[in-house]
This record gives sequence, C-alpha cells and structure tokens, in this order.
Amino acid sequence: AFLGAWGVGLAIARLTGAAAVVLLLVAGAVALLGSVVAGWWRLRRVSVDAVSVARTATVGDDLILTVRHVDPARSPVAVQVDILGTTCPLDPSGSTPVVVVAPAAGVVVDLGVTVRSAGAVGVVWWRRRSRLAIDPLHVAPRADGAPLPVDRRSTVDPGESTGGNGPRIGDLDGTRQWRAGEGQKSIHWPSTLRSGEVIAFDRSAATETRWVLPLTAEAGRLRRTMEDGLRHGHAVDLEIDDESGRTEPIRHRDDVLVWSAIAAHRQTPAQHSSPDRVAVWKRQVTRPARRDSSVPLAPRQRLLTALAAVIALNMLSGALDASLASRGAVTLGIAVATGLSFWASAGRRTIWIRALIAVVALGALARIAVESAGIGGLLEALRGPLPDLLLLLVALHGAEIVDRRTNRVHVAITFVVVAYAAGLRIDGNVGFWLLAWGVVAIAAMTVGEPVSRTTRVRIAPIVAWCVVGLAATIGLAAFVPIPDGPASLGLPSLSPPGATIDSSGALLGPDGSTSPTPPPPPGQAPARGALGQAGGYPGFSDTLDTAVRGDLGDEVVMRVRAPEPAFWRGQIFTEFDGRTWRVTPERGRTVQGPQIDVRPTIGDLPATGTPTAEFVQTYIVEADLPNVIFGAGRPQTVIFDGSVVTRSDGALRADRTLTDGTVYSVVSQRVDVTSDVLRAQGDLGDFFGRF
Repeated sequence: AFLGAWGVGLAIARLTGAAAVVLLLVAGAVALLGSVVAGWWRLRRVSVDAVSVARTATVGDDLILTVRHVDPARSPVAVQVDILGTTCPLDPSGSTPVVVVAPAAGVVVDLGVTVRSAGAVGVVWWRRRSRLAIDPLHVAPRADGAPLPVDRRSTVDPGESTGGNGPRIGDLDGTRQWRAGEGQKSIHWPSTLRSGEVIAFDRSAATETRWVLPLTAEAGRLRRTMEDGLRHGHAVDLEIDDESGRTEPIRHRDDVLVWSAIAAHRQTPAQHSSPDRVAVWKRQVTRPARRDSSVPLAPRQRLLTALAAVIALNMLSGALDASLASRGAVTLGIAVATGLSFWASAGRRTIWIRALIAVVALGALARIAVESAGIGGLLEALRGPLPDLLLLLVALHGAEIVDRRTNRVHVAITFVVVAYAAGLRIDGNVGFWLLAWGVVAIAAMTVGEPVSRTTRVRIAPIVAWCVVGLAATIGLAAFVPIPDGPASLGLPSLSPPGATIDSSGALLGPDGSTSPTPPPPPGQAPARGALGQAGGYPGFSDTLDTAVRGDLGDEVVMRVRAPEPAFWRGQIFTEFDGRTWRVTPERGRTVQGPQIDVRPTIGDLPATGTPTAEFVQTYIVEADLPNVIFGAGRPQTVIFDGSVVTRSDGALRADRTLTDGTVYSVVSQRVDVTSDVLRAQGDLGDFFGRF
C-alpha cells in the first residue's frame, strides 16, 4: 500500500513539478527506509535464551511453554515469537507464557524458535531463526487400537504363603488378583452375593504375576495396554532390549507417557531429529498466526488516523479554495466514517448500514459523473472530479477500518491526498500542513495499546530517530532534481471572486472601477499618476509621467515563486509625447482559461541563434490589485482561472480584478544571456551605427 501510494505521488510530482511533492516523496522514502532499519535494529536486541516446558504431553493437547527472553529496551513494540507452530507477542517483562498444541508423538530435545519484529511502524517485518535445547519433552500418542497380547511372567520374589503357583479362581466373573490389605484367606462378598454361597479368596501364590510388553510395539496400542494394566492393578514391565531381556517397570501414568513417546520416536526418528528444520509437526505454520488483519485496532490509533484524514482533506480543500461549509462537511463525513468503523469493529454493522453506505457511494459517483460531463481538459479534471473521487475514497475506506492492516492502508491513501494537495497548493502554509499530517500519520501507525508497567518509553531514541530522519531527508532532497515534465498542466491557479470587466481589455482598478487614474478636467493636462489611489503606483494607469514617481511602501502586495529573481513585467506603454507615456488604445483578443497560450508580439522574438530557456513563475496576490497579469521575459503560457486579454503590445489583462488570495502561473521564455552570447553578437557601437 505504501509503495503504491509513493508511486502515485511520484506521478503527481512528474505532472506538477511541485517541489513540495518532491520533498514529501523524499521524506516518505526516508521514513520507509527508517521503518525497515528500525525493525532490524529492534530485532537484533531481542534474544530468546531458554524455553521451559513440561516433561510429558499428549498429541493434540494444549501445552504451556514459558519463553524466557532478553529485551533491554522493554518498549511497547511488536515482537513475536513462533514456537511449535504458534505465534504470540513477547511480554516486555522478559518471560512469556505460550499455549501451544503438542506436536506429533516422539521425543523433542530442541525447539525451532523464530523471533519477528517490525519496529514501531510495523511496515516491514524481520525474522531471525534459532534452535534452543530443552529438557526432553515426551509427546505421547493417543491410546488407540486393540490391546497388545500380554506376556504374563512370575516375579522372583517369594509370596506370603506356599499354596501353589499361579493365579487362583475366586471370582465368578473370572480371575482376580489379591489386593493389598486382604488376609491370607478372605471372603469375596460380590461373588458370595451373586452365587448365594460363601466364596473365599486364598493368597497362596509363591510368586507375583506381571505383564511384560515390548517397546517395539505400535506406540498407540502400547500406551493403551500399559494404561489397562495399571488400571486393573497389574505389575507392568516394558521390555527394552530383546537380547538382554532388560525391562523397565511402569509405575504410574507419567511412565506410560514417557515410554510410549520413546516408542513413537524409535519408530519415526527422522521426523524429530532433523537439525536443519525449524520445526517438524503435523501442522506447520510458515507465516505468523497473529496477522495484522486479526489484531484489533486500538481506539487511539483509529482517532489519530481520522485526524490524519481530516488534515489531508482540508489541505486539499484549501488548495481548491473550498468554502468553510464544504470543509465542515468533509470533516463531518470523516467523523461519521470513524463512528461506523468503531461500530464495525464491535461486529454490530447490519446489512442496512452497508446498503446505506452503498447508496450514498453510488449517489456521490453519479453526481461526480454529471459534473464531469463538461470537463474540457486535463487541468480541469485535475481540479474537478479527481479531488472529488479522492474525498469519496477516503470517506468510504474510513468506514472499513477495523484492524491494523486496514489502518495502515488508510494512512497510505491519505499520503496520496496530501501529495495531490501539495501539488496544487503554493501558499506559505504548505510546509505546516505537511508537517502536521506527517506527525499525526506516524503516530497513527505507532501508538497502540496503553503501555504497561513493565514497559517504558524512552524519549532519547525517539528524538534521535527524528533527528537522523530529518537530516537524511534534507541531505537527500539536496540531490534530487525537481521534475521538469509537463509542469504547466499542474501549475497552481486560484481566482477568488472579484469585480469583472465590462469591456474587453480595459484596465480595472483594485476597487473594480474602470478609471484607475481620474480623468483630467477639460483643457488640463493628464494627472501625473494616481498616487492617492489604493495600490496607487502610477504604473497602474493608462498614462505614466516620467517626471513623477510614487514612493514605495512597506506593504507586501504580491509574492512570486520562481527559480531566481527577474523583472516582472505588467503594464506596457507604447506612445510617448516627450513627457508622458500612454497605453495604446487597441484592444486585444480574449482567450479562455485555465491554460492560455500567448502569441509573441513585436520585440518578443529573440535574434536568430540566441538560446532561450523556460522560466516558470507563480504569483500569489496578498492585496487587492488591478487586473494586470505579470510575467517575466516573454510569457508563453498563462495558467489562470478565468479569461485573459492578450494585447498586441504584449500586456496581459485578466477579466476580473486580482483580489487577495488570487494565484496564477506563467511559463515564459527568457533569453539565456551569457558572456559568450554577447561576444558573438559583436560590438554594440557597430550594431547601433547601422541605424
């Protein structure tokens, strides 16, 4: 998701040529690389040094293991351990109980342990595998199959009396061994009651009888037979070696589990002794069972993600000069989507809610389609339906955030919105918008559940990472060139409502009047400039007296963003009577924006062989000005939300006054003047001597 968002941002940078988008891309690349390094750094400091486990278990039963690990940071960062096919987060306290499923039958002497970590951001996971020796874990098979044939043998110990060898028949239901506590002869009451006559037992065996079972038997049947023997009170022995006849006594259930596990291990030793396998079980897990899609999202993370979306959408709305009501509607939509996501996380979203969301989405798409019917060019599409689609996408996806994975995808979507807005905005606040979104977005991905008492958050590493990231961003941005693709398609343009012109090409004053300079009384010479008028520099007039100059004040009326300073040409005078310059009365032609091609005029064409270079400027009006469009060199293209009158003298005039907040861009061709060019043109005196 983040790589895709970065790719879209790269396309926006290529389209608009905006330095803010390039800076955002560099910061995003540094952040992504930093998250990769952070995960590796976090993982290298965590090590599992021991695993405690019970001595016996049965296949398929739950088994509790205690994982003891070393974590010097003890910070609330996602670290997982995979053991016996089960994945769980490590407790920062240093000891984590893990409930696993007992593996296949056999003897386990070491465990494959996989530790995973993705750092605080959780974008890229690192994994380290190791094997740890443990006290032998005997996993017994389940008792299964028919009982084994029993080899009954006598013990070498003498009995309590000498009444003969072998078992005695004293029960109507068959043979029963003498029980501890009974006398040499005793009445067996169950048999007596059933037969109606006194039945006595006689312990007269000179030797004890025991069951002997082979270790080579099938493990499940062996366990069943041993358990049957103990349940019926028999002495059970296990024959370990057929040649020597060595046997081991089976006294209790743990002995049954241990020896049945050993029997299973002898039958399939390769399944448990392969040293190059992480874990060999009936159910292997190759990916973490605790995926981000199954981890609930902390409420604070969801709220921070919503705040990041609000910042991104309001940044875009400001670039499009949206009204305060529109921005409020956008914020309200994000709030509603956040509420629906909380509802969905609780599992309470009904089919009616989903149907309502679908209806709203279809209605919004239909409206966008209707408004897009009159789109005449790419620039109009970039400022019209595409932002509306982004707003709709953010709102709809915001209602579907239920876990960490969808949360990170939503942050990636807001990255695209911020990149798009940065390509359109050219005001001085774009840096603050980017910083605000970046801080909230990083917090939305890193701030999780509340920190427990056993964890601690250290400020120094956080500050260190931020300083290193900022230094890397600035250093890398210094070497990344600004794209020079079709920049004119995405150059900023914004035109708030202003007074419109009545006649084509007329000069409007800042207040909308068509007489920037008061007309002279009958019989008097023209005034020497409208010095008292708002914005009253004499140049904003149809006449200019060269004997008078107005004093420039300290008020900033306009800012220009350009690669370097230049002369910004606005008003042009062509007629001179020895004292006063006047504007030609000829009107020009009106060209509809937003992309306006300007034809060259007299004096605009450079000499043959003189090199020229493209020079892009963006003008930001900060005080009400006349309808004069400025440009450096020879304006070639003007990006303006409205119409522009191109005059034969080279002057450009808008169809409205340029009020505070107006933004327009100009692409000019400038003569690339160098010492070599001037030297090649020859001596200046010789040039003028020909005229």
